[in-house]
Amino acid sequence: MQKKITVGRSAKGLMCASLYLACRQTAIPRSLSDVSQAANVSKKEVSRACRNLIENFEMSLDPCSASEFVTKIANEVNINEKIRRDALKIIAQLTQKGSSAGKNPMALAAATLYLACILNGEKKTQSEIAKASGITAVTIRNRYSALKKEVGLETDEILESLN
Repeated sequence: MQKKITVGRSAKGLMCASLYLACRQTAIPRSLSDVSQAANVSKKEVSRACRNLIENFEMSLDPCSASEFVTKIANEVNINEKIRRDALKIIAQLTQKGSSAGKNPMALAAATLYLACILNGEKKTQSEIAKASGITAVTIRNRYSALKKEVGLETDEILESLN
């Protein structure tokens, strides 16, 4: 018996959901918001279509990693390669400790990039990074504050641990 997957769903919504799921499966860092805004379809509609496709095709997706979004954000804000690597090292340390579990990966990526910029003397504002990531500056500020506490090191000690 054939399933009628498209019943009650718009073609645009299903198309966006298919694109988003393909990006997730191939580790291309695109958020649901990115895909829905590009096609001018509501995020809610794309999200429903995603759930429908996942359920009907019995797909399993790994959760997004914050490290997937670091390069995407860094490219949009013109952050150099050393800072990107430092941000990835910080994320790896947090993942190893288990501190990144349950956190929004995009917000974590943005906050670690901001922290890496500060540690390397790069002058990037929270609002610049917020605009590139689609996360509010307040969220970046809150995640940044939590990061400093989680890492629990002074700036010099963080720099030493990255080298």
